[in-house]
Amino acid sequence: MKTRIPVIAGLLLTSYVLSSCGSSQSILDAQATTIVADVFTRLTAEARAITPTPYDTPFPTSTSVPTSIPAPTQTPTAMPGRLVFPIQSLSESIPWLPWDQNVQPGVMYIGFGLTQPPFDNVLVRKAFTAAIDREAIAVLAERLEWVDVRPATSFLHPEVLARDLYNDVGIPFNPEQAREYLAQAGYSDATTFPSTTMVISIAGQPATGFYLQMADLLANMWRQHLKITVNVEDIGTLGQYYHYLETHDPQLFRISFITTEQGGNDPDSVYRYGFYTKLNVSNFTDFTFDALIEQASSITDPILRHSLYIQVERLVCEEHVVISPLIHYSK
Repeated sequence: MKTRIPVIAGLLLTSYVLSSCGSSQSILDAQATTIVADVFTRLTAEARAITPTPYDTPFPTSTSVPTSIPAPTQTPTAMPGRLVFPIQSLSESIPWLPWDQNVQPGVMYIGFGLTQPPFDNVLVRKAFTAAIDREAIAVLAERLEWVDVRPATSFLHPEVLARDLYNDVGIPFNPEQAREYLAQAGYSDATTFPSTTMVISIAGQPATGFYLQMADLLANMWRQHLKITVNVEDIGTLGQYYHYLETHDPQLFRISFITTEQGGNDPDSVYRYGFYTKLNVSNFTDFTFDALIEQASSITDPILRHSLYIQVERLVCEEHVVISPLIHYSK
């Protein structure tokens, strides 16, 4: 069984409380406590420096949240992406959006194995991500009757985050930049790139043949733009597939999941499910990520929470490139 992400920030704060009560069993040392306090202070300052722009024209949304925007009273600082509905309409609680029985936001992405070459190199992960044409994948999904499909360069569904960050956060499609990333990683000659396999399961797919067609389309993109051959392997049933992901370290793998009523329509539940459970196939662990998630869950102001989650999106999809988002959709 793989070791999953510890909730570092929570442990450090617990250590602080125990030590202040005179406990002789300190969980972590005082220096680590000081570090997390400093990080929280810095992140809060960064969040307060960002305010959402009320000038955006809202997209129609299938949720029950109104999309009217109050008249601006001051010149705001621009935020990335496009407004889906006003942040002011988000609740000061978790979840911050009501559950809509008619809409279940979903995300599909490619994950990377971070622990072994060649995908332990972030430049390789950036190269593979920049070589993906999400709009072509979205067209395929629409042709096979997927619902409310949007190309995605970020993790959170727009109707969970309240903004669509496509091409503003994450790594956009850019074949030339992809080849440059690959050369910087030491693979100017693509023939020296190690043998690569992407694992999938075609079981449970909502449209006949989609997962296999999607995998073939991705493999063709990597072959065309990077001159790298990626083999596609179908593991079997969903049970067999997820057992394989949990017990192996795949190079590339496909994940898709739907936000559930039990989890709540909120970034906190989506991120915790995706990166603090067995779905964290990449074994991603990062102190700043943990601190951002813990801080955002302790804040009631949706404007500050919103800005923190945008920082998380940049961390996951731009800086570390843990995943390559493909599409957002609804069930």
